[in-house]
Amino acid sequence: MYVIKAVGQQNLGEWQNYVDNHPLASGMHHAGWYQILKHSFGVRLEFLFAQNDKGAIDGVLPMYLSRSLLADCHLTTLDDGLLADNSEAATTLINAAITRRDLLGARYLLIRAGAEHTGEWAPTAIRPIVRRIVHTGVGSPELLSRLSSYVRRDIRRAAKRGYSIRLDDRLHCLDTSFYDEYAAHMRHLGTPVFGRLMMTAIKKYLGPERLRLYLAMRGEEVVGGLLCVMAKSGWLALYGVVRENLLREYVNYLLYWHAITEAADAGVAYFDLGRNTPGGGVHEFKSKWPGEDRESEHYYFARSGAGAPNFGKLYQGRSLKQRIWMKLPLGMTNRLGPVLRRQLPFG
Repeated sequence: MYVIKAVGQQNLGEWQNYVDNHPLASGMHHAGWYQILKHSFGVRLEFLFAQNDKGAIDGVLPMYLSRSLLADCHLTTLDDGLLADNSEAATTLINAAITRRDLLGARYLLIRAGAEHTGEWAPTAIRPIVRRIVHTGVGSPELLSRLSSYVRRDIRRAAKRGYSIRLDDRLHCLDTSFYDEYAAHMRHLGTPVFGRLMMTAIKKYLGPERLRLYLAMRGEEVVGGLLCVMAKSGWLALYGVVRENLLREYVNYLLYWHAITEAADAGVAYFDLGRNTPGGGVHEFKSKWPGEDRESEHYYFARSGAGAPNFGKLYQGRSLKQRIWMKLPLGMTNRLGPVLRRQLPFG
């Protein structure tokens, strides 16, 4: 029998201790995300944990309520979602989340998969997701032997053309030059960017002990980067970007290979390249790295009478609105993006 409790400032340390000692915890389960969302967005925090009869935590569910016009009013977990010791704790947390959905008037609950326990759930809809997992525990020499000759050639090409990768161990560039490159990349995709304040909060509440920021350099100029979040189980590539006009210079290959080998040399079990939609261009790039595609799902639980989620609005590709956004001046999209994303921390 479990008691479900809401997280507050007073028990963030207890939450983090549970995550630090759980073998399946990812970087998205860190307690620091509570502070990041609180100080960067206008969402309502709904971080829940399951407490057993001995007072210990047996499961956590980090969520927020968004009233976004872009994705309807919804209650959603962070990526990797549920983390629990057993199916009873997992199911109790899911049932509590469904109850919170109804009390808060959300149109639907979104559980971003990542848990081992699926339980006897009955979602309204399921969206398939693929994550590319590189098993870095085998070591960098073995990983190199598994690379195709084409990928090895492209890594060498970028290095010969004068590009290099630098570790920003104090995260100085996270909310400056790295954010500038990321914001420009999001404009190119036709997607509003979150505010610079989020990167500042990530730097403050996760910090160098939980983050690795690799910068792609052309001389002393930052032309891209990769932000990784670390956990006991492995590293997650959270945000990655290289200038669009440099992709044919293969800088992205050099960048990702450098981060992957650093994880391998650090003895990390796996490197998670992040989620993507099966069959897309991002999926194609990630599939070039030695590893496996791990299939998971996003589970949608619509409130009674609300109907199924509007997938067309959420995942409509290059719509007319996106094409217009791509043509707006960068300064304008950098001002408007954070306003539009105030209620939508993650897409």
